[in-house]
Amino acid sequence: MLIVAHVETNKRTVLTGSAGVEYRLYNHFYVRAGVKATPLFPTFGVEYNFLCFTTDVAALYHPVLGISTGIGLKYSF
Repeated sequence: MLIVAHVETNKRTVLTGSAGVEYRLYNHFYVRAGVKATPLFPTFGVEYNFLCFTTDVAALYHPVLGISTGIGLKYSF
């Protein structure tokens, strides 16, 4: 299990942050979830590794734009 957190400040916001969790469910299968504050952006994703290929599928919710999805394929040699 991997747990990450991030806190930052800039000229627009006094303090904002994000946090995420990645969990290895099976040998080559990972589940991820995260959230970013100000505004609230929840995310979810899965990853599957097979031989030299890695497939990522993710979803992000935006309060104005709605749900966005993405898929990625990576080959490592």
